[in-house]
Amino acid sequence: MAASCGGNNNRRVQSSVSVSSCASRSFSNINGYLQCDR
Repeated sequence: MAASCGGNNNRRVQSSVSVSSCASRSFSNINGYLQCDR
């Protein structure tokens, strides 16, 4: 599955997804979830 960070709003993806999608962006591990903070 592809994770798109940024754009319309913050999307939450499973920690299984590599943080590469959130590269150059701030990501926070909350409750086992990766939140891409724009």
